[in-house]
Amino acid sequence: MKPAILLAALFACVSFATVFPSDPSGVEVIDRDFLHIFHEGVEYDLYITLFNSEGRATVKIEEFRNGEWETVCTWNPLNLGDEYMVFKPVTVLNTYDQMGRLQVSWTDVVEFHEGMITFYLLYDYVTGEREEGWVD
Repeated sequence: MKPAILLAALFACVSFATVFPSDPSGVEVIDRDFLHIFHEGVEYDLYITLFNSEGRATVKIEEFRNGEWETVCTWNPLNLGDEYMVFKPVTVLNTYDQMGRLQVSWTDVVEFHEGMITFYLLYDYVTGEREEGWVD
């Protein structure tokens, strides 16, 4: 009987972990991504959401910790003119696991010309530190 109860409890925990966090209320969600990462024997579940709120683009990273989703990073990117960006409805989220660091970037419109700039956020999901910037 005990193994059946333990197995049922395990399935309940696993099914709870697969429920994604709810979208922020009153905002325009543009794109989202879920990553299930193993790094140095530790498992990380990360949920990334791009949305516009109050005229500002927002990148929100949540991590599944202690049985619930916790916001671990929120970023409002600035453009080169130090003004808040706004995501276009066609914006596509790009995420890359870099062995302990998550790179978050996005594409609004694919243009092939010299001088194109990519904005990015590097979030270290082990230490919780972040770095933001841009490359051309």
